[in-house]
Amino acid sequence: MGNHIFDKNQKEFPSQVHEHIHNFTLKRTPLSVSLANIDNIPENVVKSCKSYYTFVEDLLADMYDNPTEYGFHPGALEAFFNGRKIKIMVRRERPKELNKLLDSEPTVSSYMSFFRWLGCNGEATETCMTIPIESLNNHIKTARYIGGPVKNKESNQVYKQKMKALQRVGFHIDENDTTAFVYSDKYPDMFLALQLLSRQSYQIRVFGEQGFFSCEFRQIFSQHVPDYDDVLQPLDNTKRAFIDKLHQFLIGSGCKDSYDTFWKINYSYKGKHLFYVGIEGSQYDLRVTGVYNWENKELFIQMLEAAEDPQFRRFILRALNYCSADRICKEKIGQFVNIMGKKKRLCHVGVGFRLSKFNEVDIDYIKQLFQIRFAFTDEQLSQNKKKTQT
Repeated sequence: MGNHIFDKNQKEFPSQVHEHIHNFTLKRTPLSVSLANIDNIPENVVKSCKSYYTFVEDLLADMYDNPTEYGFHPGALEAFFNGRKIKIMVRRERPKELNKLLDSEPTVSSYMSFFRWLGCNGEATETCMTIPIESLNNHIKTARYIGGPVKNKESNQVYKQKMKALQRVGFHIDENDTTAFVYSDKYPDMFLALQLLSRQSYQIRVFGEQGFFSCEFRQIFSQHVPDYDDVLQPLDNTKRAFIDKLHQFLIGSGCKDSYDTFWKINYSYKGKHLFYVGIEGSQYDLRVTGVYNWENKELFIQMLEAAEDPQFRRFILRALNYCSADRICKEKIGQFVNIMGKKKRLCHVGVGFRLSKFNEVDIDYIKQLFQIRFAFTDEQLSQNKKKTQT
């Protein structure tokens, strides 16, 4: 069993595998939040929710301490890159090998997706869950996160490896000719919560799966929509205070916030997307939409270059969203843009900004960037209005 304690302030990890497990864990909604209002909830449901939550906690701790037991290969990505940058590896060197390595590595969600399927298709009792053996076998053959769709033998091997790993935390599946019996040595009363949470997650179109992964028990009783606090709960106090200040500035400037996932906040200004705050583990990913290629890119760049403060101009060059050669991006070479007297290779969709490396020290420059973006939007809307009037 693992003894790892997940800490929002942890910044160094033995490998990218460990960081992946850490980041997934921090997405879970604390019990103090998801079970804050339990007055009208049956006692056995509350008990089951707590049991399932603790089971997942134990699983993730053991997964972090013993990743190879769960099929992970800590250090494999680091050895593959061997100090080389991902941009170079994706653009010119061994991209197919990299994709194969990334696609073959398991994920925490592959285990959680299996639990979700079991909860939706099984029937919970007080101490276990039952499921028709034919249904389980068909699922093993076809579910990609189990090992399929691949040859039957390979799929069964992957399934058996996963089940052997899950036995480490007391999770078992026994079978007879007609029925599979799912049970837990340590948490026998967790299955009611597993059934309720998984079935409800399939009824919530946009973020049902994310709510299941987050152990968001509020979804059992209503179609809970993630809010500001839900998205930011993985952040430590310092990062949260910084995002709070940005949020207050944006809302005070007439922006509107919206939520369609448990990990991102979108902000719009006068109907135009402006900014989003993304959360990965205990880190934030901040991106400003500057101008798309099909908009008046020249005008926006002129408005940026009109700034005379040399510190702000340097900030702009540092904040630009440069081409990252992401493996899911078909335009791997980005686009060249002349800005601030420099020729820069940016993301192919337009001129945008990534503020993930900045913090409260830079907040005045960030606000100045937002104000330029506000002015650009106002000018665009004004020009569009004139066009419709002529």
